[in-house]
Amino acid sequence: EVINKIVKSTSKWDRIRDGLRLTSTLSGLVLNHFLISGKIKKFYKRLNKALADPTIAIQHQRADELIEYYHALERQLLKRWDAPLINDFFAMIFYGVLRKLTEKWCEDNDGTLQNDLLVGEGDIISAEPAQRIRKMGEMIFLYPELIDLLCEGSVLDIYRRLPNYQEFYAEYYAYLKKFGDRCLDELKLESPTLHDNPLPVLRSIGHMARRLQTNPEKHQKDRQQRHLAEDHVRELFAGAYIRKMIFNWVLKNTRKRVSDRENLRFERTRVFGRIRNIFVEVGFRLRDFGILNEPRDIFYLEVGEIVNYIEGTSSTNNLAALIELRKTEFSEYENSANPADRFETRGIIYHGHTFESKREKLSVEGDEIKGIGCCPGVVRGQVRVVRDPRGVEIHPGEILVAERTDPGWIMLFPACSGLLVEHGSLLSHSAIVAREMGIPAVVSLDGVTDWLKDGDWIEMDGRIGSVRKINTELDDSNGDDTDEDDFNLDGPEEGENDFAATTKIESSFDPTKRGIYEQKID
Repeated sequence: EVINKIVKSTSKWDRIRDGLRLTSTLSGLVLNHFLISGKIKKFYKRLNKALADPTIAIQHQRADELIEYYHALERQLLKRWDAPLINDFFAMIFYGVLRKLTEKWCEDNDGTLQNDLLVGEGDIISAEPAQRIRKMGEMIFLYPELIDLLCEGSVLDIYRRLPNYQEFYAEYYAYLKKFGDRCLDELKLESPTLHDNPLPVLRSIGHMARRLQTNPEKHQKDRQQRHLAEDHVRELFAGAYIRKMIFNWVLKNTRKRVSDRENLRFERTRVFGRIRNIFVEVGFRLRDFGILNEPRDIFYLEVGEIVNYIEGTSSTNNLAALIELRKTEFSEYENSANPADRFETRGIIYHGHTFESKREKLSVEGDEIKGIGCCPGVVRGQVRVVRDPRGVEIHPGEILVAERTDPGWIMLFPACSGLLVEHGSLLSHSAIVAREMGIPAVVSLDGVTDWLKDGDWIEMDGRIGSVRKINTELDDSNGDDTDEDDFNLDGPEEGENDFAATTKIESSFDPTKRGIYEQKID
């Protein structure tokens, strides 16, 4: 019945109007292709101006001043997000066209050539945290006492002793200043950041240093892969000048748009970080007045409820009672089943619906599945299926399996010997970071988190995207029957799966206080 309401008979003039709109849209598309670089520069300029440090630090502003600051950011940024949206559109277009050309002109049916042509771009900010964590690991891998401290000590113990290592100390705070808002579920304002709890990144640096102690090989193979792929393309297009020109133009634009896509998405993180800080400070003001019990309770309120209360247009004055109601509701959400990916509703949405799919979920059968290979390397090992990375330990040699990842998961990457992700693409964050860190990875593996369980033995090929269940508990438990190449096919060096350090994302922090980093600034 929804379709019947929308679809109507069209007249000749309706079709003419639609044709004119389509022509206008296509003309705007072509124009935006030539203007996108300028739009991105203007966007960065506008964003940096909006996020410049305010005249009065937000820690010293009154609640009403903080809300006015929020309104100012809203006016400057909310409806002026054109450059990232346009760039995303072109990134998808060029990425799709490049895939079609590599399949049709280069016979790249498994996507490995397209993958190799896009690796090693070098200026993608999503890979920078991995690069800087590796750099900090290299800075300290000759200091075993500091490595042990980072891997096992408390935050307070680490912070007391960090000034003894001045070079690392400066590099660490530079990282925190730039990437402190990159965290698990970073686009949820209530998520604690690295400023609140820096232990995940400290642990990650320590484990990276231990890994480098065992094997200092730095995995800088992306450029080599890319050069080999480019040489292969040149051979294929020898004498075909028109095809070569078209292909190189598409490849150039794909690389640029994909790079800008990742970098512009990081700007969204910066904006969310500033908004998060504003409302945390509002929470402190309301806590000081006795209106809230804890500052971070403010995240149980809607933006309009907070603004209206401070500006005098609220329909309720009892925010504490409202927060307790929300806490009860959120507790019920956490204990209830997740809704299906596809479900139908009729009438009142929140009444009489279970949000379950009418279709039976297709189960993955057999001992082998295939996805998109992101980083080459053949790895054998036991898997660890992770649905929530908080408090999870990755043990030496384990292959990390996840439904999806976000930038906060990078703290687990240095420890794993391989990465399997149910969702995602060659452009996803997990794929980009895995390539940068030299971790064999496969994404877009439908149903892999149900197909595998903790402790299963698998063999994965990060080049062609294949994953196969194997039985090696008895054969390879002592390492006697393991072929040397099982751990060394176009990927990590021999034995690398044996030294992946155990890492753990720890989420404990005091919600009533600002993060240690912010206290230090104060």
